[in-house]
Amino acid sequence: MRIRSTGPAGAAGPAATAALALCLALPATALAKGKADADKGDAPESAEAAPKLAASLEFLLGLGSTFETEPDGGDVVESDGKATLGIVPGFDKMLGRNFGIGGEYMFVWAGSDEKGAPDERSLIMSPHLRARMTFPIWQGLSFDGLLGLGPTIWVGNDKAAKGEPTRDTRFGWSLRFNFGAGWKFNDSVAAFTAVGYYTTTTYGDDYTLNLNTVPVSLGLRSSF
Repeated sequence: MRIRSTGPAGAAGPAATAALALCLALPATALAKGKADADKGDAPESAEAAPKLAASLEFLLGLGSTFETEPDGGDVVESDGKATLGIVPGFDKMLGRNFGIGGEYMFVWAGSDEKGAPDERSLIMSPHLRARMTFPIWQGLSFDGLLGLGPTIWVGNDKAAKGEPTRDTRFGWSLRFNFGAGWKFNDSVAAFTAVGYYTTTTYGDDYTLNLNTVPVSLGLRSSF
């Protein structure tokens, strides 16, 4: 025998069931919405992309410069050099927040300080492929390191005496590295300073010429 309730209590049965289902559904819906909002809110922070490209302009002063001249089959003759001056535009493709690869073009003016040497410095150009590392230290302060390697061009100096190897344009290779610190003003602009080592060597005309210097640099970097 089946008993069917038709009174007020019986009519409240379906309503109570619907209310119970709604009460159970609301927390689940709110929980899902809260998780979605949290994921959405965390996305910019967790997925914050590193700058894809950084361009820099660097000014350097080379201290303790020395020239080495080695005739074919002869002994190396070393001479003191004037303070080396330089400008280095460059760029880096950032592969992460701490490492990037790129290129630079060094314009360096160097000259011998020996008696009889030209008063004007000779222009040396060094296009480099380079790798750069940067690691945060504290707030906007970071540690920077750089290594560059590539060919070199010693532009001929018509002020040099005839027969001097620096009178004609020469070709060779060059390398530089430095370590220093950077200070980030905002997400786009940073200043940096570094100290390092730069060497460039050329061959030809029965002479091998080499320049070594310890550059101190100061520059600005912009990230895009």
